[in-house]
Amino acid sequence: ATGPATPTGFDFDELIPSWNAVTPIGTWIEVLVRAELDGRWTEWYNLGIWASGLETIQRHSVRDQRDDYARVAVDTLKISDN
Repeated sequence: ATGPATPTGFDFDELIPSWNAVTPIGTWIEVLVRAELDGRWTEWYNLGIWASGLETIQRHSVRDQRDDYARVAVDTLKISDN
């Protein structure tokens, strides 16, 4: 499920998410974020795949996410200077 947009109330150039989740065996979460820049939404960026235990998946980052608006550095969304 995707939650509602959460206004920060301030401009930012880096976003580091945090979460509080319990995932039963066989399930996991994907941390997806996007930003509104000048009234337009970016694509979704995946900032991590995570599970409470290691029985189902290995927790990991998703590599090679970059476009004109932002890039992902491990678990951080970095907004471009454009």
